[in-house]
Amino acid sequence: MNWTGEYYYFYSNKSIKKIFEFLKTEASKIDFLYDYKVWKNEESLFFYKNKEMYDYHMEHGYNTHIRDEGCFCVQAKITHLNGVASLLEFDGVRNFDPQDIHLIIDEIFHYVLIVPNPINECNFSSKINEIFTNAIKRNKSFNS
Repeated sequence: MNWTGEYYYFYSNKSIKKIFEFLKTEASKIDFLYDYKVWKNEESLFFYKNKEMYDYHMEHGYNTHIRDEGCFCVQAKITHLNGVASLLEFDGVRNFDPQDIHLIIDEIFHYVLIVPNPINECNFSSKINEIFTNAIKRNKSFNS
């Protein structure tokens, strides 16, 4: 199988349940259906507009060949985050030298957004990224 699509990774304190509910509601507004799956410790929502798009995706992978839209997916799991990141911006401020920050978090929600094309090159992918980002920004609670 060829790996297709563009992968964007997010860590958040926002629960899978709340994020997924928000995404289902927003997807229905743009006439997309979804399949929910659980595999091992990972949950996923796979979005498609209709059987034609679903079948085409299964044959060709992530793409926007049907009316400049395509399937997209969000995978999620609870994980631990132990790492070092370079802080280049904080609250919109960039006028400081990059700093390494150490992240040690026992439980955090890890999301992977998969869209057909890079978000800076494709209006559809950019729109889906915006919906997903809004899901994280608008949901306030950590649990349930």
